[in-house]
Amino acid sequence: MYCANCGKEIGENEKYCSQCGNPSAGTAAQRTERKNNALIIGLCCAVAILVVGIFVVGVFLGKSDGYKIQVDVPAESTEATEMSTTKKPVETTVKVTTTKASGTKPTDSKGIVEPDYPMLGSIYYVEPEEGLYLRKGSGKQYADLSILKQGTAMTEIGNRADSPGWTYVRLMDGVTCGWVSTAYLTYSNPNTDLELLYRYYYYSNRIDTVVLDKEGLNLRTGASRDCRRLGTIPYMRTVTVIGYSAYDVNWLYVSVYLDGRTQYGYVDGRYLQH
Repeated sequence: MYCANCGKEIGENEKYCSQCGNPSAGTAAQRTERKNNALIIGLCCAVAILVVGIFVVGVFLGKSDGYKIQVDVPAESTEATEMSTTKKPVETTVKVTTTKASGTKPTDSKGIVEPDYPMLGSIYYVEPEEGLYLRKGSGKQYADLSILKQGTAMTEIGNRADSPGWTYVRLMDGVTCGWVSTAYLTYSNPNTDLELLYRYYYYSNRIDTVVLDKEGLNLRTGASRDCRRLGTIPYMRTVTVIGYSAYDVNWLYVSVYLDGRTQYGYVDGRYLQH
């Protein structure tokens, strides 16, 4: 046997190298005993690992039919995705993207449920501060078209016998229609003291007349020159008078074909030929 440090030959029973003092590996019997002990420990570990593996496999095979892995999935947010504020529009908490039972009610080309009782009703305004959904149908299950801000004006133009509490309305642009929950409408505009500018009394019989002013006549959202202009009605264009303003009887609420579609608004009646 030779020293692992300096290479000098060492006797089998010598514990240290006589040249460098490095400990020897011990006697041959001791080396053999250490090897046997290491082999026994290794065999015991292998047997233990095999037993554990067989047990685990048996558990999985015995419970494979009813075993389910539990995974915590975060709940889907109910926040309306189109909202830019922290408040949600009233009458709903979840944005619905599909229309249920749409086949049971007639719809127009845009997929909006049609009323079964058309009418020309009152002017309403959105009352809640957080706004109100304009929907495709008369119920919360229908998809929303937009969110109407507080004070948005609209005209009641129909309802359905099977949907109490819902009103079919047209906005003041004369084009946008949809359904709103009647409970959140008001006769008074919450955003202005001039709500009478947008309220009118309608005639029992509509009157057709023409514009006399050669420069044309402005169609406005309310019974005042301070109200937003929707367009200019050309000279000699026929308009239909629906009613007159409760604020100023000289201002008439009319419908007119303008810019490729029928629009609704107010005009100064003194520029019409009766």
